[in-house]
Formats: sequence, C-alpha cells, structure tokens
Amino acid sequence: MITRIITSILFALIFVCCGHNDPDSRLSNISLLCEQSPKEALDSLNAIPKASLSEKDKHFYDFLSVKVRDKAFITHTSDSLILKVIDYESKHQDNGHYPEALYYGGRVYSDIGDYPTSLKYFQDALSITPAESNIRLRLVILCQTANLLHNLRLYDEAARYIKDALHIDSIQNNVYGLTYDHELLGFVYLNSQRLEEAKHYFTKALEWSSKLSNKDYSNILVNLANCELEENNLDSARSLIRSAIDSVSSVHRNLALAYASNIYVKSNILDSAYIYAFELAHSQDPNNRKSGYKNLLSEKLISKSHHDSIICYIRTYNKILEEYYDKHESQQALMQQSLYNYQLHEREKTKAFASRNKIMIGFFVSLTLVLIIVVIFLLYRNHTKQTIIRLHETIARLDAIQQRKEDLAQSNEIGCTPLTPGSLRKQLKDRIANLQDIPLPLNLINSKYYAELLNHAKNGTIISDSNKLWRELYSLILQDSPDFETNLRLLMGGNIKQHELQTIILIRCGITPSQMAPMLGKAKGSISSRRESLSFKIFGEKTNQKNIDIVIRSL
Repeated sequence: MITRIITSILFALIFVCCGHNDPDSRLSNISLLCEQSPKEALDSLNAIPKASLSEKDKHFYDFLSVKVRDKAFITHTSDSLILKVIDYESKHQDNGHYPEALYYGGRVYSDIGDYPTSLKYFQDALSITPAESNIRLRLVILCQTANLLHNLRLYDEAARYIKDALHIDSIQNNVYGLTYDHELLGFVYLNSQRLEEAKHYFTKALEWSSKLSNKDYSNILVNLANCELEENNLDSARSLIRSAIDSVSSVHRNLALAYASNIYVKSNILDSAYIYAFELAHSQDPNNRKSGYKNLLSEKLISKSHHDSIICYIRTYNKILEEYYDKHESQQALMQQSLYNYQLHEREKTKAFASRNKIMIGFFVSLTLVLIIVVIFLLYRNHTKQTIIRLHETIARLDAIQQRKEDLAQSNEIGCTPLTPGSLRKQLKDRIANLQDIPLPLNLINSKYYAELLNHAKNGTIISDSNKLWRELYSLILQDSPDFETNLRLLMGGNIKQHELQTIILIRCGITPSQMAPMLGKAKGSISSRRESLSFKIFGEKTNQKNIDIVIRSL
C-alpha cells in the first residue's frame, strides 16, 4: 500500500514538472505558424491576453512578438522589448531560444540604424549557433551579417560571409539559397567595382534561377544589364534590360526603371529614356524618384519636357534632395553616435578585463607566497619536532643506562650477585614455565603508532627501514620497560642488527609471524629463520619459537 502511494506521488511530481515546462499550446502553434504566415501569426498573437499567461509564457510571448513582427517585415523602432528578451533567454538557455534572440537583437538594431550593435549581436549569435544543430538559423544569420556589412561598404568582409552561406546552400542543395546568395554576392562585387566577378556570380545566379519563377530570372537579368552598363557594353545592356523590365517583380520594378533610364540615356535613345525616367519619378520610393528626376533634368532629357513641367520638376527634385540629405545626415549622426558608444563600451570592457586580470594575478601571486611560507613553516616545525623527539629519546636512554649502573653498583655494595646472561636466561626460563602469554602494555595499545602498525598488518603493506614508525614504537617499549634494551643486549652479547631489532619490535607488539612477512617484505620462511636465529642468540640453544615471544614481551 505504501509503495503504491509513493509511486503515485512520484508520477504526480513528474507530471507537474513536465506540465510546467511545456509552453502554452497557443504560443507553440503561433511559433510554427509564423514561418508560413507571419501576418496570421501576428493577428493570433495579438488576440492572446498576455496577462492571462504564466510568467514563463509571458517571456515566450515577448520573444514571439519580436520574431513575428520581423517575419512580417514590420520595421523595428525600439530596442526595449528585445533587450528584455535577450536578458531572459541568456539566463534560461535551456529553452533553446537564446541564439535566435541574439539574431533578432541584430535585426532590431539594424532597423533602428545602430549597425555596430547589430553586427555585435549577429556575431554573438553565430558564435553559439553551430551548423550541425541549427543550420537554418546559421544560414539566415550569415546572410543578414553580409547584408549589414554590404551596407557599411565592407565588401570583402560581406563576401566572406556570403561564401559561407553558399557552402551551406550547396550542402543542402537549396535552390532558393543558391540563387539569392549568388545574386547578393554579385551585388557586393558590383558595388566594389569588381565587375568581372560580379558578372560571374550573377551568371551563376541565373543558372540556379532557371528552376524558380520567371520573375526571379528577370530580376537577375536586370543586375547583369547594370554590369554591362558599367563596362559600357551598351548593346548587351539594352538587350538584357528589354527582355527583363516587363517581367521583374514589383519590388525590383523601380530598380529596373532606373537602370533602363541610364542605359537609354547613355545610348542616346532619349524617348525610351524619358519614358522610364518619367515613370520612375512618379513612383512611391523617394530614392528612386530622386534618380528619376535626376535623369529628367539631365542635359540630354530636359528638352523633352515642357517649360512649366521643368520648373515643377526642379521644385520637386529640390524637395526630394533636401529630404534625402536630412535623412542621411540623421543616419550619419546616429551612426557616429553608435560608433562612439560602441568604442566607449569596448574601452570600458578592455579596462575592466585589464583590472580584473591584475587583481587575479595579484591574488595568485599572494596565494603562492602564502603557500610557500606555510610549507616552509611546516617543514621547519616538523624538523624541530623530530629533533626534540630524538633528544627526548636519547635522554631517556641515558637515564635508563645511568639508573642501571646505579642499580648494579648498589648490588655490588650490598654483596648481591651481578646480573649475567646466564642468570637472566635462568629467570626467563622460569618465567616461561609459569606464563603462557604476556598482555600488551596500555601505553602501547592506546597509541596512534600502534594503530598505524595494525593498519599495516591488516592491509599487508611494507614498513620501510626509514619509516619513523620503528623509532616511535621502540620509544613506547622503552617507556614501559626501561631495562628492555639493557637486558636485550646482555642476552644477545651487546650487538643487535637492524633487521633483528625490527623483528623484536613486532614480536613485542603482538604481531604474528604470518603478519610479519608482508610488513617486512619477506617470505614466511625468512621470518621463521629470523625467529630461530633470535632464539639461538637469546637462549644459546634452539627452543620452541613461542618461547621467544614470551621472553621478548617479558624483558
């Protein structure tokens, strides 16, 4: 029963968490719809009351507001909303909208004329949008960056981005992309007066546009006609413009009229030039109207107009020029202000990085010095501590020897028989007969060194000859039995080898022969030989090896 309740709670939690992560279905549908019908998506978005949404969906609503308006070709006039979107998405990158938010940041600032900031957002978006994960978005960013650089007249940089886009188009076999990106690259080379390269890419675009509509094909023919005009190939230019001008799209119509008017003026076919210039002058686009009036008032065409019309043309042309220069002065001022703000931001950013680097370097240098001082102090303290321990051990041994001499002198004075190896062996044999085992002293058992010894015994690890553990254990043995060393030397004839002392210390600490072998790094047979050798030295004869354990613990 309890298991079922816990399982139900877990499923409920999972359901709640998953439900919380899913966006409002209306917003999800609009996100899909904006790719196919931006106007319909915008109407659907405006129909949703934002106040009724959750906090997360409100941010998604803001993101879609920017995206749908951009898809619907509505010019952005403010950066307040996109800045909120970018800030939120940067903190919630698991939503997957952050690269796209940066892209729309570039689009917004491009529309309001802040090209440096726009370029920064496009480049930031590119840096986190690998082709493997979102190739479509990367392609769009490359093209928009190229357009922006083209507007800034950075033609070589623009060409590099377009070529990256063409590489992606070719991998995807994207006919639309291959057509329009070849055409855009042709524009870049045309404006940089690299006419042969421009014609090459316009020709490539023509080849791909054959799979598209007749309008697309005609639009590219118009651009080729302009290339021929720039090279003064007037016959080719007229042939191309005649075959294209009536078939171009409405968006390209004014551009085609401007090219046609220039071509026919230069070819001295003034009636046709006048017709195209007149239509262009009465269009809705101020830039194209300027070109139209310029041609109507040119030396070759001015005679085609009535005197009263000429005066009207001059007034209108003057007004268009004033508006044009006012607009471009404002754009230039905005550009200069944007560049200044961008440079100021970069300088402050550089200063901040330099200051932070200095602080980090100072911190690491200080930390390194502190660590060096601490290491030196610990080494000095450890050396001093070891020296003090050795001095205490030496003093303890000297005191034990002095006490032993006093005891012997006192024994001689009262007529007692001095202790000899034979008498000591007799006492030990008597003790062996009466004792089966000797308990370990408490000062040894309770020490950390004894615990370390047991750890070696448990893990079967070697105790090296230079390990200070031998010295510490021997000091504890001497504390419990001050006469231990004196008696041991008396029994063994005064000379005790290092490996014999190590074996004696382990026996004194209750370590069994099987445990000794790995701790000393020897075979069991070697340990047995050592114990027999000790037995012979102490008793002068071979005896039961268990006796040697009792003797060493009794000293």
